[in-house]
Amino acid sequence: MEWLSENWYIAWALFCLAIIVALYVRYRRTAPVRFLLRLRLWLAGLAICLALVGMLLMFIGSFTVEWTCTCAGPEHWECKGANCDAEANAHFEKTKHSISCTRTDWPMRILGAVGRLIIPE
Repeated sequence: MEWLSENWYIAWALFCLAIIVALYVRYRRTAPVRFLLRLRLWLAGLAICLALVGMLLMFIGSFTVEWTCTCAGPEHWECKGANCDAEANAHFEKTKHSISCTRTDWPMRILGAVGRLIIPE
């Protein structure tokens, strides 16, 4: 009984799942259930399309590489362009200041905005 009092949410989830299965078996050929099944297919299709768009943006981003790098040191070094990662490494070796670099080409801006929506900083 102690396990049940500590893990009541597992028992509640199993109970709810059993009710959903029982209702589906009883009413599987009715219009609301068919609507929910169609809705599930549409949502799965939408998720697949969004994943394909993300993969397409990643593919396009592999051809359009542009960086923006900044230095937090007293001289406030900054670089924008395709070869900034090499310049940032050289600047770090010279000054040992912390450097932050981000991709600023358009596909990566879109993916970065979507990523910040999903996982906020």
